[in-house]
Amino acid sequence: MKLTQTRKIYGGYRRTNGFLRSNAVLVSGMALPFVVVPTITLKAGVAISAAVLCSLEAAMIVAALIGERLPQWARIAVSVNAAMAAIFLIYPLAGLLSPQLYDAMGIYFCLAALNTMVLVRTESYAVRHTWYHSALDGLRYGGGFALVALVLSAARELLGQGTLWGTQLLPFRLPAVQMVFFGFIAVGMMAAAANGIRRLLGRLLWSVDNPKPLKGKENSLEEVTQDA
Repeated sequence: MKLTQTRKIYGGYRRTNGFLRSNAVLVSGMALPFVVVPTITLKAGVAISAAVLCSLEAAMIVAALIGERLPQWARIAVSVNAAMAAIFLIYPLAGLLSPQLYDAMGIYFCLAALNTMVLVRTESYAVRHTWYHSALDGLRYGGGFALVALVLSAARELLGQGTLWGTQLLPFRLPAVQMVFFGFIAVGMMAAAANGIRRLLGRLLWSVDNPKPLKGKENSLEEVTQDA
């Protein structure tokens, strides 16, 4: 069994951990309420993505600089306060997108500083790595959140209101798409699609290195590499 091309591509694929590989939302289920509830328009999706990304970056860098010098409860408090400071800094900028944006998003914009990515990644990664690597990790996980939030918010605005970024595009509306339950359904469908793409990619890479059929076994990219 040859896996030359598979290992080469998988090496780059592993570097997208949190973004494409093990997406923070679709695989890990982190910050799920923030990607489901407020993302009813594309503007709201951009705003919540910026809030989560900036708060996560600030918390990761601060946690990495502190390291393990403080007890865990103190590290968490400092990291959350850093995330809140980042939220306050971008708060006026988000309002420029739409004057009604804060009312539409409710409390979720400010609560982005307490999302599970901040609480989990600061303790599981940042405190044991340099600020530079922690910042990159925050970009990957925050980017993974933004990817899902932007796709979901664009689809919900287009189908639910017939508009995209406030511009009328469709002559019909499906109001149910704007409800929270549809957000959970859509995230589940996106997670299933992402898993299917990983399996398809693994199967295609296997066929490149091994022309013989897989004998009915459908491997994901991770499973193909682990089998080696």
